[in-house]
This record gives sequence, structure tokens and C-alpha cells, in this order.
Amino acid sequence: MLACWPLLGHANDWPARPVRLLLPFSPGGPSDVMMRIISEEAGKRLGQPIVVDNRPGAAGRIAFDALRQAAPDGYTAGYLSTSAPMLAAINPKLPFDFQTNFIHVALLAEFYGVLAVHPTLGVKTTADFIAYAKARPKEVSYGSYGLGSVNHLMFEQLSQITGISAVHVPYKGESATLQDLLAGRIQAAFLGLPPNEFVQAGQLVMLATVGPNRWHTAPDVPTLREAGLDMVFRVWSGISVPAGTPVGAVDKLAEAYLAAVQAPAVRARLEQIGYVVLAQPGKALAELIDTDLRGYRAIIERGNLNLSPSP
Repeated sequence: MLACWPLLGHANDWPARPVRLLLPFSPGGPSDVMMRIISEEAGKRLGQPIVVDNRPGAAGRIAFDALRQAAPDGYTAGYLSTSAPMLAAINPKLPFDFQTNFIHVALLAEFYGVLAVHPTLGVKTTADFIAYAKARPKEVSYGSYGLGSVNHLMFEQLSQITGISAVHVPYKGESATLQDLLAGRIQAAFLGLPPNEFVQAGQLVMLATVGPNRWHTAPDVPTLREAGLDMVFRVWSGISVPAGTPVGAVDKLAEAYLAAVQAPAVRARLEQIGYVVLAQPGKALAELIDTDLRGYRAIIERGNLNLSPSP
């Protein structure tokens, strides 16, 4: 019993210094902006700042591996998103497991992508687009943020459900994808945040959102389910820590982040940039990872996709 006292004391004193949050994306992107907003407020509630440490690269593997190897003392946390189970689905031989190597702290927020097309296609609905693409096999091209990215698998699932055959053009991120879609060099793409300004300017047509409900920033755009397609993609965000982190630290971190994301000022800022606040416990994050992993594996197997990185 005495041997447990130092650990309990450490957890009760936590945090005594700043907490580091590993983020697998570059500074300035939607996830970076969102997590800085939430983490600033969470740090105030902890009484210690939470410092965002950007570790982009290798589809998130660099950041996730750093989190796995970090000391389980509560002073290193990591940002997990939809890219985590997708990485596991693409790379079955990862040196870590998202359920056994991490403790999931909280599920914070999500946003829903949209299916957007170039106006020169002359389509106004998802049904119109499917009919257009079916009549022109391999003539329609779509962009993604890279091989095996979320929106690559979104379009792959759309193709499997509808029977369309389109040409995949992978880019290095959202900016390049959007740029070529606006220029008409590709005809379609699933985009992360509703490009309302481009829609209003007549440069893009939003056909559908991919979430379970209509998006509050684009209430007139139907969901894919409303369009008759059984497709939902939730681009979610959560917090995890290395396995072995003291329960007291996990609980305090969860309390701080869940309170922060529900703070009125934070919620308003997140909704302004297109996010939906979830504020659910770590168990919900763990279940969502398992559900998404099964779903992504099924899409990859049905399409016989070879997405493993080259040796």
C-alpha cells in the first residue's frame, strides 16, 4: 500500500507545470486553430498552460508515436481525430495500438464535410451529379488531401454505393485541392468546411453534407442520407494520453477540456468556424475509434485499395 503513495500524491498535485499537447497537423489549419482555442481555456481551468506542440507528417504517425513514447505522467497529451483509425486501417502493422497504448480522455467536437462540384458540370443535386458521372465513366475527376485521406475514402465509398467511376487526383492538403477545384482542373471533392463564400460567388456548388444532420453553417444543403445514400462521415476531434497515466491526472484533464469546450465563448468561436461541440467522455472516443476502424477497413477491402505506404 505504501508503494502507491508517491503515485497518488503526484496525481493529486498535478499539474505542477505546463502540459504539452501533441498535434499531428501543421500550424494554422482548422484543427490547429480549434485546439488552440479549446486548450487556452482548458489551461485556465487547470491553472497551468497547455502548450500545443505541432508534429505534422506521416499521416499523423509521428505525433502518435511520440505520444506513445511519452512519460505517462499527465504532462503529455495528444490530439486524436478521424485520421487515427484511418491510419490504423491503412497500416495494420503500426508499432502502436490506439486502444491499448493510449487512454482516451474526451471527445470534444466534430465537423461535417461537404460534397462540392465545379459549376461547369451544370448539376444542382447529388442525384444529378451521380447521373452525370455514370454517363461519363472516367471523365470526372475528384481531388483529395492525399492517398488514403478522409476525403479519398469518402469518395471511394460514394463510388462503391453508386457505381460511378471517377479519376482520383491526390493533393498535399486542403488548400491545393480547393485551388484546383475552383480552377476547374478537377470537377469534384469532399471539402472539410463549407466554402460558403465560393458558393455565393458562383464558383462552387455544394451538393450535400456528409454528417448525420444538416450543418448549421449551411442549413439549406441536404445530407447524403437525405439524398438517398447511406453515408455518414464524422470528422471528430478528441484528447488522449499515454497508457499508464495516473487516473487523477486523466480525470482532471478530462474535466478541464469538457468544461472548456462547453464554455459559451469557446462554443461560439467553434461554431463560427464550422464545428459542432460534442463534449463527451473518453469512453465515447474509444467507441468511435473502434466503429470508424471497422468502417474504414470495410471500404478498403471492398475497393481492393492498396493504400499502404511504400517501404
